[in-house]
Parts: sequence; structure tokens; C-alpha cells
Amino acid sequence: MERFKIKCADLVFEIECRYKFSKQCCEKYIVSDDEKTDLIIVPDSESFRMVKNFLGEDRDEYIEFITLYHLLSKEITKFNASFLHAAAISVNGQGVAFTAPSGTGKTTHIRQWKKTFGNMISVVNGDKPLITLHSDGIYISGTPWCGKEKLSENISVPLKAICFLERGEKNSIEILEKKKVLSKIISSLSIPDIGSDNMCMLFKFINDIINNVEFYVLKCNISTEAAWVAYAGIFGTEDRYES
Repeated sequence: MERFKIKCADLVFEIECRYKFSKQCCEKYIVSDDEKTDLIIVPDSESFRMVKNFLGEDRDEYIEFITLYHLLSKEITKFNASFLHAAAISVNGQGVAFTAPSGTGKTTHIRQWKKTFGNMISVVNGDKPLITLHSDGIYISGTPWCGKEKLSENISVPLKAICFLERGEKNSIEILEKKKVLSKIISSLSIPDIGSDNMCMLFKFINDIINNVEFYVLKCNISTEAAWVAYAGIFGTEDRYES
């Protein structure tokens, strides 16, 4: 058995698992055993089978790693936290997340930001960053579950904006009205089957996100111009910017 602790944002998770693969994937996030544990995660056979059936995957070590994510998703709502299915970057210390269905081009888009703005940009996470509520606002953090490109850094930054990414021939960005955010953000968060008490806590957490983060709809192609358009819309003075 492998036993180790990881720290994402300010949360410490103690993990027990069978395969070294999970520990290797978590290497950037491993902390000392002396750190106070917030949550213990041990994959069980039922969860393992469920994930295996869902993925249609034969590699037991990979299935175990995803099972850890599944189990964490169910428990971290107790800590005002949730995974977001998104690619997230830090722009001079401010977080921006791009969320969309798989295959839409999230990773391609954040690479255009890195290509365009260089050292202004750090990639927080390429697939499943962690959103957490703190006394001074909403933060987004790297996690070991970062997609096949393995784009992740063990950093936490204040979350300025979430962009709902759509493919488009013409690059454009516009503010999304708060009343239209709820259904979109629910579909982007990792919301497991949890009890009613935790569900109430989760919806309060979602409400805090909606009230403290900016939301945009970004239609873009794969050009570097798309990064300029998005940057101007999020960090500029205009509510809408088109190329």
C-alpha cells in the first residue's frame, strides 16, 4: 500500500492506495506526514468498479487515480470547495478559468495565452482545478488531476473570471448576466450525489461564486488573436470586445 499526504489550496488530503502511479501523479503536491489532515481518502472496491465501468478502462492504476478524484469530489463540498472542469491560468496573479465540454479547445486556448503573453501567464491546471472559498474571496488552485497534457502547478490565485468557451469563426467576448450563470456553472462543477445537508452547503458555495466572480461567454478560434480578444474583454475597460 502507498500512503502519503497532498495539499491543494489549504486542504490536506491523506491518501491510501495500492499503486505507485497515484503517488507519482501527485508528486508536486505531496507534503510532510506532519501536516494536519483534513480528509482521508481510501479507494473502495465499489467506487473502483463504478469508475472502471464508466471509463471503460483496463489500467487499474489509472482507474485508482481517477477513483481518488471521484471520492474527493464527494467530500470536499464540506470544506467550501469543488473541482471545476476547466483549464485555468494565472494572469499576473489573477485567476481565469475557461470551461467547456471536452474537445472544445480549452487547452489550445490557454496555450495561446502563454504564447501571446509569455511570463505574464502561469498555467494553474489544464483540466480539474479546485475552487475554494476563503474569507477574502474565491480562489482557484492546481490539483494533480490535470488532463492528459499534465498541465498543472501547485499554486493558488484569486479567481477573477470564469469564461464559458464556445467555438466560433469570429473572436468575441461578452459578459454573461448573473441570472444566466447558475445552470452553466452547475454543469461545469464536479457535483456528486451527496446528502441534502451537503447539497445546501454546496448551493451556498455556488451562490458565493456567482456573487464574487465575473462570468463571460467567449467565442473563439484557435488563433493568438483569440487570446488578445479575451484579455481585452476580461481586463480591459469595455464590457464587450470583438476582433
